[in-house]
Amino acid sequence: MKNVSPVLAATAVVLAVAGCGGVAPIGPYSPPSMPPPRQLTSPMVLQVMRTQPNTATGGCRAGWNAVVMPPGAPVAGCYRPVGTPLRITSAAVSSVTTYRPAPAAGQPRPPTQFEFTVAVPAAKVAAVTALITRVYNADGAFGISVAGKLWQAPRVLKPFPGRQLQITMLSRNEAVRLHRLLV
Repeated sequence: MKNVSPVLAATAVVLAVAGCGGVAPIGPYSPPSMPPPRQLTSPMVLQVMRTQPNTATGGCRAGWNAVVMPPGAPVAGCYRPVGTPLRITSAAVSSVTTYRPAPAAGQPRPPTQFEFTVAVPAAKVAAVTALITRVYNADGAFGISVAGKLWQAPRVLKPFPGRQLQITMLSRNEAVRLHRLLV
């Protein structure tokens, strides 16, 4: 991930460390090879999500969902969908890559991240961009569900065009599992 802006890299790190993965705009970085768009095996459902802390016992209240996490990982937050979901049934999906962020001066090395990019079909870009703006204005989270499970729910730090979504996870197994559900 060589030409990523420092702000984008920091955003991805903050979102990944928060335990909810990341969705960030793609800056000067271009995935090494994006295959042509294809029908997704399981549709992606994008939605504005309300957030709240987990319960004292580490779970979520009835009607709230946690993001899919590796076994044994603590629940970082709980989410509830708001409004109408947006279904993405076809997209170009890059392969899963490994990213080892450099530590900031005097800080420990951030965890290794596993990521892939989803290029949204041109016909859905305006709808995805509008959804990203709604998430930002609602101070909510950008929910990405696949196969009935919430996989990502990062905050949107700044609205961006919804052409490409970068999916970032701390577990290679979870990144590969989600990737396989899509393609």
